[in-house]
Amino acid sequence: YMNLGFINNEQGLYDQAIEMYQKGLDIAKKHNIIKAQTYCLNGMGIIYWEKQNYKKALYFFEENRKIQEKLNLEKELGVTYNNIGLI
Repeated sequence: YMNLGFINNEQGLYDQAIEMYQKGLDIAKKHNIIKAQTYCLNGMGIIYWEKQNYKKALYFFEENRKIQEKLNLEKELGVTYNNIGLI
């Protein structure tokens, strides 16, 4: 689902991309796959940013940030702070 989200996003199929990322996120949460969760959250944040829905984009980036801070994922956190800063 994560890859389908990425592919749909690259093709400009934003609604389908969000749907795929959400399915991936749900599975990642169910099985506690942290990296997949952060990937999906970031993907959804980027799509909403591209759609200029900054409130939703910020929501997903902030959710991502919370996970990354909790797990001390400094490298990934830098990207998330950059994304938040762009908004």
